[in-house]
Amino acid sequence: MIDYWYLGTACIGLFLFAVAYSGQRDIVLTKISTGMYELTEIPVRKLAVLKMGKLSQFLCGNEILAESSKPCEGLKDVLNDVKPLLSVDQVSALNKKFKDEVSVPYGAVFPPQRLKDNPNFSSPSLATAQGGLDDSVEFVKAAPSQLAARRNELTEVALGIGQLVIWPFILAYALALRITKVTTDVFEWAK
Repeated sequence: MIDYWYLGTACIGLFLFAVAYSGQRDIVLTKISTGMYELTEIPVRKLAVLKMGKLSQFLCGNEILAESSKPCEGLKDVLNDVKPLLSVDQVSALNKKFKDEVSVPYGAVFPPQRLKDNPNFSSPSLATAQGGLDDSVEFVKAAPSQLAARRNELTEVALGIGQLVIWPFILAYALALRITKVTTDVFEWAK
């Protein structure tokens, strides 16, 4: 009869170990992927800001400001909204805002015919900045999905207690039952 208690208790202890281990493994993997994303997001964001900075020098220059200040003001608004760890929706909204507040006003003031007549008004950095924002959108879309589902500290503590305290005692109880049974059989105390 004691053999069945031993097996049942050992199974419960190992099951609790597996549940706690898998939960903690998920937490660790989430933290690692989030940390890697945060580290690699910094250069992508800095590159987009650098490209927009070069565009800002062009759009906020005297020649362009003499024609229209809307593209320069729009770019300043966009640059104010660039922040670390933006979500896909936020980066897409930023990209749309760039098109609406910078590209469209620039295109309205400087149509293609006017750019052909006066090449000083054409800006290759406009396409470069747009490309930087497009790269940011693609980068954020490839981000780990665990960013939205971070675990709270209470869950981590509860899983840690299960991992370090509860399952070893249950497994030790199961082993004690087994040792007691074997000892009883070897020394024939049960007769």
